[in-house]
This record gives sequence, structure tokens and C-alpha cells, in this order.
Amino acid sequence: RIGQEVLVTFVAGDIDRPLVTSVVYNNHNLPPRFSKASGLPGNRTLSGIRTQEHKGSGFNELLFDDTPGSLRARMGTTHQATALNLGKLTDPRTDGTAQPRGNGAELRTDAAIALRAAQGMLLTTYARTDAKGSQLDREELLKLLAECGELFKSLGETAAARGGQAVDVKGIEALRQSLDQWPAPDSNSLGDPVLAITAAGGIATATPRSQVHYAGENHDTTAQDNLQLTSGAALHLQAGKGLSAFAQDAGISAIANRGKVLVQAQEDDIALNAQKNLHVSAVEGEVV
Repeated sequence: RIGQEVLVTFVAGDIDRPLVTSVVYNNHNLPPRFSKASGLPGNRTLSGIRTQEHKGSGFNELLFDDTPGSLRARMGTTHQATALNLGKLTDPRTDGTAQPRGNGAELRTDAAIALRAAQGMLLTTYARTDAKGSQLDREELLKLLAECGELFKSLGETAAARGGQAVDVKGIEALRQSLDQWPAPDSNSLGDPVLAITAAGGIATATPRSQVHYAGENHDTTAQDNLQLTSGAALHLQAGKGLSAFAQDAGISAIANRGKVLVQAQEDDIALNAQKNLHVSAVEGEVV
């Protein structure tokens, strides 16, 4: 750009063929002050590229921080404070020192972020230390899905054998097969566009607003221990083709602390069956 000092060489020594090979620093073009922090000599462990917005105050930068024990790389722009930070995350260094911010990787922006994968995406907290293993290593996920499918299927079969409603396992099996058949590291085959999320320490989702879950086919929820639904107001269950409840052990209870309990069969019979006794009582009234 105008005002910069450059080094010029001549192609094949031809004075008519000058070639600018590099830009040098001088008192008018100082070494870059990465992230607009202090420059040399205090930040002598920093190197990289920093460009200036043409006729503006913004900049883009590719930063390498080679401070012993605090290796860091950063690719960022001042537009919407967008950056990819890798390694030992810190605030910008000032005279060689910086406030730690964490370890690992951070992709951040004041605008929007999209992650798009046409052949599947795996989000996992199961470790592969020192970057060992293949891109889509998912043995732990497949093991959990196998356990899920076994419990889902076995209790469904037990319910059906006792007069309850059988479960539809096609959804679980289809997803398990899609994940099991994701391409191997040396394969050129295409993977199914499945999003898989698995975490060794648990998964938490929360919002102060509404949360929506929708499935165009089945929505299968399975818990090895307890499945607990709690609502601070009302809990509504609607089904277009039947509602079935089955408990293998410990019975079923439905209690209304206040208000009536209403059970209706609006177009058919009500059947009550008991292997032993059938008790109907009214503490302060009558059985009508």
C-alpha cells in the first residue's frame, strides 16, 4: 500500500522486470500490535499476520503465540468480534503477560454460527487423548444405543405378552444401523445425515422460554433407571390412536390431591379386572 517500504528484486537480473518480494518495517510501518495490545519487545513471542481495514479501524489477524507453556493460535476479525482460538486461551498479551481464559478451542462471534455436515455429525465428550483414533470414533455411543434398544424392546415385549401395547422398534433400529454404518476412515462411501450427541458426564439443555421436540416418525425415550416428568402447572397427554400404560412391578397409582378424578369411555365400555379383590370406597360420602 502507499507509504510502505518494500524489498525489490529483478527477475533474471533484468532491470526492466522489478518484483516486490516483501514489505519491511520502519518507523512509519511498525511491527503489528496483535489484538491492538502492546508490541515489541514485550510481546516477542508473538508472530503472525495482521492486516488493516482499508480506510477503516478494523483488522484481520492470524496470530501464533509461542510463549513457553502457553502455546496459542488465533484467527480472527474485528467484524462482529469473530475468532477461532486454539490452545491456551488468554486475553491479548501486554508486555508478555496475559490473563488466562481457558484451554482447548473456542469459536465465537457476536453474529451467527452454523455447523453443517451433509454426511453426519458427531458431538461427543468421550476423550481420544493426543488426537488418537479416527474422526467418527463412537464405540461408546453404539454401546449405549444397544443397551437402549434392548431395554426398549424387552419391556415392550413383556407388556404385549401381558395384554399391553407392543412398542414399535423400527425407529431405534434404523438410527442404530445408520450410526453403525457411518463410513470407515479409509472409505469413500457416503454416510447418513444423522446428528449424534453423546456425553460421558450427562447432557443438560435449558431455556427460560419454550422448548420444542418434534419427530416426523417415532419419538422414543428410554431410561435405564427412572423416567420422570414434572410440570409446575398442568401435564397434558394426547394420543390420536390410543394411550397405553404398563408397569412390570410395583403397580400403578393415580392420585388427585385436590379436585375430581374423571374416567370416561365416551363411546364404549369401561372394564375393571382384578386377579384378587376390587375395592371401591368413599371416605366421607357414598358409592353411587
